[in-house]
Amino acid sequence: FQQQNNSKRSLHMRLFYTIKAIIIILFLSFQINVIAQTDNNSEYEKAIASGEKYIKEKEYINAKASFQYAAKLFPDKEYPKKKITEVLELIKIQQLVRVEYNKILKIAKEYFNNKEYHNAIIEFNNALKVLPDETYPVKKIEEINKILEEEKSNDKAYQKAILDGNNYFKIGDFNNAIAEYEKANKLKPSEK
Repeated sequence: FQQQNNSKRSLHMRLFYTIKAIIIILFLSFQINVIAQTDNNSEYEKAIASGEKYIKEKEYINAKASFQYAAKLFPDKEYPKKKITEVLELIKIQQLVRVEYNKILKIAKEYFNNKEYHNAIIEFNNALKVLPDETYPVKKIEEINKILEEEKSNDKAYQKAILDGNNYFKIGDFNNAIAEYEKANKLKPSEK
């Protein structure tokens, strides 16, 4: 009888320790889930904040990646999905703007290559209206202004050489007249 009681007591003790171990395991598992959930919440908030920051900086591809990460962390949340849709629309708009900018630049470059500088400046300014932060149109406008300034300076020197040549010619100083006309010809070889 005592052996039977010891056996029951031993069985109860084993059952008690087994239940106690299960409770401890469940508790630890719950704690791990809480910690993991806290980490996920923190990662989610960071991803959302990054996405918002990237939108403000117009870095839409990075914004999309941040919101996709947030959606992966919490697939049931609607906010990241909504932001992904919004960012995809912004990417489309950005691409259309870039296409328009490139069309205007092509026209501006054609004017520049044809030495139609005033029209080129107009088109480079139009490109800046589409994408104001681009530096290429600004550099080309500066280059054109330098070319126009040089042309203006050459034109003044040409006009002076022609005038001086004519004055020398009138007084019969043909050597100096020829020298001035040659100087004018070097400044503007296309003028005969």
